[in-house]
Amino acid sequence: MIEPQAHRPVPDARMRESERRLLADALGEANIRVLMKTRTKVDVGQWLRNGRVWACVTESEVILFAAGRVPFVQRAPLDQLQDSVYNHITGEVIFGSDGERKLKRVILPALDGYQLLAQAVKPASGQYKEESKYASKTNFGRHHDDPADRLQRGDGVGAD
Repeated sequence: MIEPQAHRPVPDARMRESERRLLADALGEANIRVLMKTRTKVDVGQWLRNGRVWACVTESEVILFAAGRVPFVQRAPLDQLQDSVYNHITGEVIFGSDGERKLKRVILPALDGYQLLAQAVKPASGQYKEESKYASKTNFGRHHDDPADRLQRGDGVGAD
C-alpha cells in the first residue's frame, strides 16, 4: 500500500488559474494527500466543451472539481468510500455506494487510480497479503501438481 503523506498543494503545471482558485476555495485549511487530473469531463456551463475533473484527496474527504462558468464541486467523506474499487477493464475508479453523488466514477490510468484509492480507502485487515495460501498451487484456475506436495502425500516422487 502506498502510504498517505499530507502536504500543502503544489499547483500542477497543467492546472489553470481558475482551477487553482476553485481548489483553494474547496480546500480551506485542509492538507492534500493526492491531487490528480482525471480523464472525466462534466458540464460546467461552456458551450462547446466540458470541464476536466480534478480529484483531490484530503485527510477527511475526496473532492472532485472542475472549473467553468458553472463550477462543479463534489465532496465525499472518506468513511462513505470504503467499498470503492478500481475497474481495470474500463479504467475507472468507482466510488462506494453510500451517498447521493452526481459523479460516481472517474477515469484514471491504473497507477493513478490505485494511488487515489490508497490515499482514500482504508484496506480491510488482511486484504493486502503478499501471497495467498493458494498462490503456489494455482495458475489461472489450473492446479499445479507440486513435487513437494506429492512427496508429502507419499505418491510419485521418491516412492517405491
